[in-house]
Amino acid sequence: MATAEETSILDQPETDGEGSIRVVSDAALSKLAPRLGKDWRAFLRGELWINQMNIEEIESEPNLPVAERIYRLLRLWKTTSGEAPTVSCLLRHLKSFGYSIDTWEVLTKGQHLTLSTHADESDFEHTTKLPEPQYHNAQGGANKDVVEFCHVVETTEDLNLLGFRETLNYPKETKLDVLDVTRTNVFVARDIEGNIVHMPREKCRLIQFHTPILWENCWFHEEVTRSQLKRLFSPYEKGTFMIRESSENGFFALSVKDTSDVKSFRIKCTETGYILSDKRHFYSLTDLINCYKGTWIFTTEEGRLFLRDCIPKGRTTKVQPANETTESQIID
Repeated sequence: MATAEETSILDQPETDGEGSIRVVSDAALSKLAPRLGKDWRAFLRGELWINQMNIEEIESEPNLPVAERIYRLLRLWKTTSGEAPTVSCLLRHLKSFGYSIDTWEVLTKGQHLTLSTHADESDFEHTTKLPEPQYHNAQGGANKDVVEFCHVVETTEDLNLLGFRETLNYPKETKLDVLDVTRTNVFVARDIEGNIVHMPREKCRLIQFHTPILWENCWFHEEVTRSQLKRLFSPYEKGTFMIRESSENGFFALSVKDTSDVKSFRIKCTETGYILSDKRHFYSLTDLINCYKGTWIFTTEEGRLFLRDCIPKGRTTKVQPANETTESQIID
């Protein structure tokens, strides 16, 4: 519940002199950084979706003060986030995490701001919020009515595009899945590794394809349900895995063979990448796979579980469904 002081600050319209939404300044981030306290890592991971690898990279730099580490990571959010980096946006994240006015007042002093419960990024020129997929199974979802084709774009020249983490290279005739066809100047697209990019319309052509490009990966199995997993994985070694369609819209599932069973983890599809079991953010599915080939994904008394090899394509077509269960049973 907001205090009277908080409400008086947050009920003012957030504008600059010309009425546009104000992007948070570097100076404000510098003042905010030392106020985040001991929970700064959890805040950056959970609210701002900063990748753990980015945090570890910053922390590996010797003699770097904690406040400077936090500031650099806040700057990373500002420059690579898929949401509008406005003051209101950052305030919502701080409030959601539980920070009090003592922490975030540095963002509001001398300003007229609002903290609406509704997204104000719709007025921001570069917002990347995605609507529901425009074609079957484009972004994770149940196998329902299969349509004859899905939207795919093919690049008409060699391109270097700025992704949410790094510059991505696409040779001429590279094909990408289209996640949003409603933008005026760009397609929101997903490459074969799962990276989300804004593809300029003048640099590509829209074509019709029978299956999404993501399905071409050897580790992606679009026709497997949770009830089939035990029999499907039975001949394989511990650590064998696949990524598959989930029964929940907006999700994929990562299934991994353990010593005595098959464990499955939800992968939430977002406008900037993927979140595994509501905890860790990745910019592509290949990043997720490579991470858990070197880091254990689950541990029990029987030992730690790592990703090893994927189940080859074509080994899933003869598996018949048993009693269906829902992805709500997937473990965290």
